[in-house]
Amino acid sequence: MIDWKNNLEILMPKLTEGTLSKDEEKQLEKILGSNPEARKYYLSYIDVDTALEEQIGIPNFNIPNIPIQKPANSVVCNKPNTLLSGYLKLGMSVAAVLALLLYLFNNDTTPVKVSTIKSIAGAVKIFHKNSKELLSLEVGMPIPVGSTVEAVSADSFVELEFHDQSILTLSGPSRCIISKYSNNDRELRLLNGKLWADIKTRSNLPTLNLYTPSSRFNVLKATFDIEETEEFSEFKVEKGKVQLTRLTNNQSKEVKENQEVFTSIKDKLYPFLLRHRTTDNWYGKQKWEIKISSEKIPLGWEPYAYDSNDKQYPFLLRRPTTVNWDGKQKWELKTSSRKIPEGWEPFGYDSNDEQAPLLLRRRMTDNWDGKQQWEIKTSSRKIPEGWEPYAYDTNDEFDPFLLRRRTNGDWDGKQQWEIKTSSGKIPEGWEPYAYDTNDEFDPFLLRRRIK
Repeated sequence: MIDWKNNLEILMPKLTEGTLSKDEEKQLEKILGSNPEARKYYLSYIDVDTALEEQIGIPNFNIPNIPIQKPANSVVCNKPNTLLSGYLKLGMSVAAVLALLLYLFNNDTTPVKVSTIKSIAGAVKIFHKNSKELLSLEVGMPIPVGSTVEAVSADSFVELEFHDQSILTLSGPSRCIISKYSNNDRELRLLNGKLWADIKTRSNLPTLNLYTPSSRFNVLKATFDIEETEEFSEFKVEKGKVQLTRLTNNQSKEVKENQEVFTSIKDKLYPFLLRHRTTDNWYGKQKWEIKISSEKIPLGWEPYAYDSNDKQYPFLLRRPTTVNWDGKQKWELKTSSRKIPEGWEPFGYDSNDEQAPLLLRRRMTDNWDGKQQWEIKTSSRKIPEGWEPYAYDTNDEFDPFLLRRRTNGDWDGKQQWEIKTSSGKIPEGWEPYAYDTNDEFDPFLLRRRIK
């Protein structure tokens, strides 16, 4: 028997039992890194051990250290029980493997190895369900069901291809569990981070269930990406359609091609706060990107509305994804009663604040008109000529719309606006401008100029 196999037969039982020392771990990594045959042996051992433990609960047996060459008589005479015990363990192991194969065949499940590494870069770790780490990762290496795949650092990623030609990519830092993947059940769990997937579905395959800490996604055939953090979840469908269900209250939305959903993890009443569709809208080819924030406005983003029911992230932000947008703009915010100080612009309304419900903003740049003055008033649904709708009071049943117009500078006194509501789909030519926190079905307020 060659040395590497002798060494593996000693090291592998310690690895599966969790008793491998640091020096022995380095020895194992050195063997696997320099010998392809040793890696195949290692993977076979891990697969059998994991399958016995996970599929049918048969306890794993240590691979016996039995020499291939006939041992000397003195050894046989001195240690008959050890040799007999080794052969007995070997027979039990073979019987266990045969039982496993019969079980898999009779239950018509897919093989334990459900995916392979298609590409890999940076720091990536893969653990089996029993916390054993798969070492010496490389392209083409099979990954068994139950594995936890982790892209460790910001510059790391791993791409997996499943037996149904579906593709899954994790970019770090992120973690995902391949919970189930057979002809009867497909389930993935994204614990955190970024995931991109292209899910294929043949006629004999079930719907894929993808879970995150906040949502469940039912996928038949679609291309999509997810980012899951402690504060928000962002989901975008590139092709196909996906049924999205919020776990806290079972609210569901069907997300279609080119649609995107932002959900506030801590907002249980209005989870689909920032759903939008990036279509060609508003004065040509402008597209809008949206997210939420506390009072801190990130560089390049513009505050445009307010959710008075969200205590953690009440501000709605936007920025068009076009070249003529100032990506370095900064905004200053404050509240007011009904008086608009010179140089400030009203942009939102907090219906729960009786003292200072108006939200004001101003650009902290040199090209901002510090002398501008605004006049505001309320309205039902009729927008008078020259006035612009800019906010919404969810507690006012009679005059919920807030209007504004500049009283100095270049202002079109003849402009007219049309308004409507939406669940989050932004039709072509319309602009999101306010948010109704009491409307569960059509919370977004849209506007467009008709002249």
